[in-house]
Amino acid sequence: RWVSLFITSLIFFCLASYQAVLFLVLGVLISYVGARIIEEKCKSEKTRKRAFIITIISEVAELLFLKYANVLPTTLSGFASIFNIHFNFTTLNLIIPIGISYYTLSIISYVTDVYRKAIPAEKNIFKYSLYACYYPCLVSGPIIRYPEMKKEFFENEDLDWNNIFQGSHRIIYGLLKKMVIADNIAPVVRMIFADTYVYSGLNVLIGLLLYALQIYCDFSGCMDIVIGSSKLYGVTLPENFESPFFSRNLSEFWRRWHITLGLWGKDYIMYPM
Repeated sequence: RWVSLFITSLIFFCLASYQAVLFLVLGVLISYVGARIIEEKCKSEKTRKRAFIITIISEVAELLFLKYANVLPTTLSGFASIFNIHFNFTTLNLIIPIGISYYTLSIISYVTDVYRKAIPAEKNIFKYSLYACYYPCLVSGPIIRYPEMKKEFFENEDLDWNNIFQGSHRIIYGLLKKMVIADNIAPVVRMIFADTYVYSGLNVLIGLLLYALQIYCDFSGCMDIVIGSSKLYGVTLPENFESPFFSRNLSEFWRRWHITLGLWGKDYIMYPM
């Protein structure tokens, strides 16, 4: 099963952004080799830390370069024009790989866990590549971690009709949220915010509330489709939403919205700092 999922993920990635396959391969190779070096080649804590930092910086640098190589010159040019200063920056017109933010964060979590000796480095590069580019997670997440997904990918491979039923149910539920609710709210929101001066304050407030509902149903609906699609294969992905609009306060709201991103930030940025 994992071999078919790996091939499917590569096909999906190539169909979505075939010109950017090289960047995906580069990111996977850097993290795979870096983790192996950290675990096997580095004898002292100093060299382990140095290899870890180089690997992480390389991954983050690739992400920032691809995301902002085109945006930054345009932004600087626009900012300079306010002061009547004109620059002619050359943009690179790079093709950004689909899901680069999601798979880069997953890769960083893997390398960090290997550095912390929480998990052993994966020896099979193809198994590791499946984790890095698992296609349901490329479009909108969730951010996955290797210790959780290793069991899901490489164990319990028997066909289970209950998984197919649950996955199909979740996909239909997600399509209802995305296509019936979010996509039908969107024209109303666009109409109100296209010219807010035409409408009363109450109408603008309603538009604001509808926009919040649209964003939630769009993102949450896509997540339901992703989790349901993965469930068809018997792969259980982590949940990303837990009824955030029923939270008792703002901090609880953010804990229940994009859960995997919040947990990733806690475990790999906030707690270490």
